Amino acid sequence: MSIKLVAIDVDGTLITDKGEVTTKVYEAIQKAKKQGVKIVIATGRPLTGVYDLLNHLQLNKDENFVITYNGGRL
Repeated sequence: MSIKLVAIDVDGTLITDKGEVTTKVYEAIQKAKKQGVKIVIATGRPLTGVYDLLNHLQLNKDENFVITYNGGRL
């Protein structure tokens, strides 16, 4: 069975305490995307609070998904 989707929390998981995505994490996400894995950001933040992150990770296309407001908005 291959991995088809990975949901990742933002604070303390995807980004460091300084609010940065490490190079290692960025590269892992890009590699997974190239292998066809859907990367879903799941956060308690509002959508406006993750725009920059989605752009940086290149998860801002129509085929991408994000879960915001602790699941209150998809």
